[in-house]
Amino acid sequence: MQIDITAKIDDISFRNALAGANLTGGKNKVAVICPVHPPYFDRLKNLITHFYRLGLNHSADFWIIFSNEVDAAQFCTRTGLFERFLIMPENIDVSNNAAAVRKKLYAVSKLSQLDYEYIFAVDADFVFIRTVDLKFVCDRFFDEKIILSCRIKDDECFKINEHCFSRFKNLPDSEKIDLYLYSWLNQPWIYKSDNVKKFFEVLGEPENFNKFTRDDFEYILYAYYLILYENFTEKILPYMSFPFGEFFGKNLPKAFFDQFKDCRLLLCMKGIYIQIQKHLPENEIMLITHLDRENKNFEGEIFN
Repeated sequence: MQIDITAKIDDISFRNALAGANLTGGKNKVAVICPVHPPYFDRLKNLITHFYRLGLNHSADFWIIFSNEVDAAQFCTRTGLFERFLIMPENIDVSNNAAAVRKKLYAVSKLSQLDYEYIFAVDADFVFIRTVDLKFVCDRFFDEKIILSCRIKDDECFKINEHCFSRFKNLPDSEKIDLYLYSWLNQPWIYKSDNVKKFFEVLGEPENFNKFTRDDFEYILYAYYLILYENFTEKILPYMSFPFGEFFGKNLPKAFFDQFKDCRLLLCMKGIYIQIQKHLPENEIMLITHLDRENKNFEGEIFN
């Protein structure tokens, strides 16, 4: 049966949501945000299913960031899910390869103005695998004030750092930033609403989201802000690139994993997860990233 998307958009309940009900925060103090476009609708459904199955809705509200009303209607009719959501304003261009960063930073800016203490960003190809109190996870991150970083693996990572740093290099204490350390996807992307306004002011033109490009890795930007303005420090992890990326398809010895006993690893890619479970049974991994990458040998049973 083919669904008339135009009729769906005209449906009064859908229009009411667009008109304001979707902009209402819940009782929780954490907003989980996820940008999406149509090819990833099924993966997002999987992510949301796990979010509720694990009871994470008791400590966080889930928000979807759509490019437009048509995408929102298609997602609702295709999946049967109707979450809180944001529609990107027409004056923010999300038709190019900077769409994800612009969607996430727009949502961080918008939702930080509601009653949420924290914004917890994910991508549609992630999945939660553990029941946790997300408010506790966020509180602990801002209490400990540690950015997990690893040494640069290649020129591409350095260029990303260099581009992100270009937005800070003329500011006081910018020498605190080490361009040879890479913080992308070593820990969850958590923003604190109290400092989001200052974060955007430091970046300049706080209402101009079109200035961000695909090289603006949004959480590297925020990590630099936390180091420069919120007294965060970096802890160097014993691998290169983002979590275990260089070890795809390799069986690693227990001695390798022993190096991580003093690190608070909360996420990793799926290809290394089984080995972490074997060698670090007391791990705190709560989030698997990039389910659209690596081989799919054990994705089905564990993650769907």
